[in-house]
Amino acid sequence: MTDQPPPPDIPMVVRVPPDPPIVERVSLSRPRRPRPGLLDGALLTIGFAIVLFGTIIVLVLAAFAWVALTAGPAGLKATAGANDKSLASLPPILQEVLAWSFPIAYAVGLAYALGVLWLVVGRGWAAQAGLARFPIAHLMLGLLTLPGFIIVSDMLAKLLFWVFEMSPPDQSGELGDLFRPFHWSFAVIAVGICPGVVEELWCRGFLGRGFIGRYGWAGGILLTSLAFGMLHVYPLPYVLVTAVMGVGLHFTYAMSRSLWVPITIHVLNNSFAALVAVDAIPTGRMERSLTDSPALVVSLALALLVFAGLGMWTARGRVQVDPTAPVPLRGVMVPAGSDVIKDTRPNLILVVATAVCSGSLLWLLFG
Repeated sequence: MTDQPPPPDIPMVVRVPPDPPIVERVSLSRPRRPRPGLLDGALLTIGFAIVLFGTIIVLVLAAFAWVALTAGPAGLKATAGANDKSLASLPPILQEVLAWSFPIAYAVGLAYALGVLWLVVGRGWAAQAGLARFPIAHLMLGLLTLPGFIIVSDMLAKLLFWVFEMSPPDQSGELGDLFRPFHWSFAVIAVGICPGVVEELWCRGFLGRGFIGRYGWAGGILLTSLAFGMLHVYPLPYVLVTAVMGVGLHFTYAMSRSLWVPITIHVLNNSFAALVAVDAIPTGRMERSLTDSPALVVSLALALLVFAGLGMWTARGRVQVDPTAPVPLRGVMVPAGSDVIKDTRPNLILVVATAVCSGSLLWLLFG
């Protein structure tokens, strides 16, 4: 009988190769860049300027035609005793219409800006611009910075007019001629609140969003500030000064991630100019200080801006993003998908230095 070979050993554990993993296809398409770009931003800004200045021109021309039809040539004669080149020489009804055209034009400009934001950015534009944020530290530092902001911009304007060998127009006198017949609060609304809100909404909230997202922080802020300066039309030194002021305002916007900070500084800066123009704020002590101690005043103002800027930097808002959310878009202050913006406390030494410089400057100018 032939011996049979023994059966093979059967393993106790049988290894079954796993199924190949299922890999989900992920779209790697590049995210859409924020809008506006340079071309559509320029065209829309031209439209914004046409709306603002066009409204003023239409209202004044309509008032001019009304006076000509109702009162005849005599009604268009300059006011007796007034300088022919001043706004005080206009007939009273034309002065009144011109004054009212400022808030009306900015109301129309606000409607234009809101419509463009809703169409171009979408319904979430207000949250993305930081209008739901009220960072107390940045707002307080912005308020303390205001005297330095006013002095430095004024000194820079004088320097540029000297460089270009131009005589600065008497803007304060013209504003005074126009708004002195009204209560001072009307000048604050027409010159301070309306331009401060509408121009910041357009330049920082809209143009800055797209320009920074497409051209980086430096290029975006430069382009936005240039557009901000050009909205002030003429003369060239004022365009340049306003552009430099726009850089500072955009810095506060980037640090705080809240549009309310540049709006507050812009409104208060313009309101101060309006109150000075209508003689609601005495400026005799300020003018004497600028004449007697210009180096001290300017040094304090520059130090104030430096300390406040560093303080804002130490307290800058940082976006905390969900790892599964899309990469935040540059230029969008509060990106979609961000869990929270973490605000840190500003450096106490810098805050104290800012307060000391601000108080010393105010005492020199108005004490």
